[in-house]
Amino acid sequence: MQPKLSIRIPVYNQINLLIECLNSLQIQTFKQFSIILIDDCSMTDYKSVINKFPELNIEYIRNEKNLGALQNMLNSLYLESNEEYIMVMHEDDILHHTFLQNSLNLLEKSHDIAFSISTLSFFSDINSTNFEIIKQTNSIFCKNKNEFIYNILKGNAVGFGSVIYRKSKLKNVKFDFETYAEVGDRPFLSEICNNSGCIIIPDNSYFARLPIGKDARWKKLNYRHLINLYLYYKKNLPKNLNKTDIKHIKISFTHSFLENYINLSKQNVFIFFKTMLILRSNKIISIKYLLLSFRLIRKFVEKIKPKSI
Repeated sequence: MQPKLSIRIPVYNQINLLIECLNSLQIQTFKQFSIILIDDCSMTDYKSVINKFPELNIEYIRNEKNLGALQNMLNSLYLESNEEYIMVMHEDDILHHTFLQNSLNLLEKSHDIAFSISTLSFFSDINSTNFEIIKQTNSIFCKNKNEFIYNILKGNAVGFGSVIYRKSKLKNVKFDFETYAEVGDRPFLSEICNNSGCIIIPDNSYFARLPIGKDARWKKLNYRHLINLYLYYKKNLPKNLNKTDIKHIKISFTHSFLENYINLSKQNVFIFFKTMLILRSNKIISIKYLLLSFRLIRKFVEKIKPKSI
């Protein structure tokens, strides 16, 4: 039977985590998929892993040179294949056993949609969650990037790995690393769905593993990238939002900034307040909400300020 979905998994010397990931794929209720492991010049022999899963259709590709995590994911997305749908999944993440079935059912019913994207559950180890779906609302159909941005700012936590793309709608969009660094996935996805739309599935059926310690994937991120991201959001929000919507969006901007700031390679109080002032001057952050959040911000600043010797 010809696979309908190609799942690409960039791999980086994490055999035990990859086995957990493949276990979650093996028990999927939807079976018409193939898997490509893309090895970014790691030091691991993946034949032993592939041999553990004879029921899965697994292909192995090794890059000729090290591309880095982000570029390897993007190259993986645009690999040629005959499948109708494409997914690029992190090797340390896990899927609920109905993830593929639910996502593809919606894509099959909506032939003009560019991709489906599921909300995330987070875990730190295999025993830290029961891996159950937490359905919040019905699926959200976004007809363009404006509606997509609006809905992720409303609090739908989504990730690059939880996307299933329709290959016929997959545009060769530039991932603007210079402007946005690692947070460029939102503008990237927004431009892909701009003319075709997308589906947000708020069931938390994609389980993303939290990194231990500092996340190395954010090493090039600086405060300018965050400012550029929020300026992009503001520019592309739907027009004619009511006052309640605007209030909630500004609250989301503030929460999002505090969460993203933690990932900056360089953190200090000066950069923190400088970024806040720039965002405020662009009417992105609400003064009222900042005042209401003063205790939260003070606690955050206490955490990041240099310790006295």
